Parts: sequence; C-alpha cells; structure tokens
Amino acid sequence: MSKGSQHGRKASGCLVSFIAILGLYQIFFAIRVFNDSGLYGNSLSLSPMLQIGLASVWTILFLTALLGLVRSQDHAVGYSAWLILSFIVYGLLRTSLFAQADYDRQRIPFLVMGTVLILIVPVWSLLKRKTQGTEQ
Repeated sequence: MSKGSQHGRKASGCLVSFIAILGLYQIFFAIRVFNDSGLYGNSLSLSPMLQIGLASVWTILFLTALLGLVRSQDHAVGYSAWLILSFIVYGLLRTSLFAQADYDRQRIPFLVMGTVLILIVPVWSLLKRKTQGTEQ
C-alpha cells in the first residue's frame, strides 16, 4: 500500500468519525430539546419544535455525508468539508441572532473571532485547491 493512499484513508477515517460525531450530537440535541422543552428556561428564543426541526435537517445532512464517505463517492470529502464549515457558521449565526441569556451575549465576540480563526485555514485550502484545479 502506498504512503499516499494510507494518508488518504487516515484523513478520510478522521472525517468519517467527525461527521458521525456531529450527526450524533444533533440527534442527542433534538432528544434533549424534546425532553426539556418547558422544563427549563431556554437560552435561545427559538421554539423547541423549530430547534428539533433544524437538528433533524442537520442530522439528515450529516447522514448523507457519512454515507457518501463510507461509499467513497465522488465529491464526498468536499461535500463533508463544506457541510462542516456550514455547520460552524450556522452555530455562530444561531447564537448571535437568538441568544437571550447574558452569558451567551457576552461570548459572541469570542465566538466570532474563534469562528473566523477556525475558518481561515479550510477556506484558504478550498480556494487554493479550486484555483489549482482551474489552472490545469
């Protein structure tokens, strides 16, 4: 087995694990919102049904990405990378727009800076790969 294919498998295995964890997180988040709706004060102003609906959509998207990665479909890695980036931006926007608790409001600048720093490398890498693809 060549060194390049081993690295590709290892990277793909990490991506599969990460996508699976994010999908499970959304499932557990939906269950928690369903069980806790009405019992505890929510720090977001979104209705519980909307939160469950959004978590279900993300779960389906992560499941689609996971199946694509497991089946080694074309563009599965790119789809998964864009999905992760979209999920990070979604989380930031959701917190920024709908946070009600003081502690959530106070951490928004930190979340914005952290998100920007996290997204710089993947976006730069995707743009670099895209421009290299058009040159060939």
